[in-house]
Amino acid sequence: MQSVELTPAVTVLLVITAVIATATDLRVNKIFNLLTFPMIVGGVLLNSWPAQAAVGAGDWKVGVFGALVGLGILFLPFALHLVKAGDVKYLAGVGALGGPAVALFTFLYGSIVHGLVCLLVLARRGETSAAFENIGYYFRNSVLALRPVNFTERSQGQVPFALGLALGLATTLGLVYTTGTVFPA
Repeated sequence: MQSVELTPAVTVLLVITAVIATATDLRVNKIFNLLTFPMIVGGVLLNSWPAQAAVGAGDWKVGVFGALVGLGILFLPFALHLVKAGDVKYLAGVGALGGPAVALFTFLYGSIVHGLVCLLVLARRGETSAAFENIGYYFRNSVLALRPVNFTERSQGQVPFALGLALGLATTLGLVYTTGTVFPA
């Protein structure tokens, strides 16, 4: 998958917003609209600037398609109450700034890292077996039935997804700057 060439301005914005989203999600369990909406609008505007300005991609479609990819990836998990609205809007903002490939691979790498972090947290708490019982419950009653389930009564606590997305974004940016693409050859 060909990624859009990231400018230093977009990279700095992605890193700053990742730190803010992670900090607020860890502290108050929320990613604020005050962060996500400017990311989406700013991403479309930055990518609209001519490529010669070296600010964005030089095509407004990169920002729009990136935002739509971010929204699309997390729409079903949000509808099933597996992620929160802030996570969806944050990934849309990542896509608006970095383009569709950055949104997709931020999600993919972030999901892997988030899963590993969750396993470590669960193992430390001694809740691994209960968590796997919950996964089976969620899968049977939500994913297969395609309906939302109230997860709060079965939850042992959650690890904010913004942390995984931020680490996925770091992986994506690291690959872009070392190999020139979001996916290693």
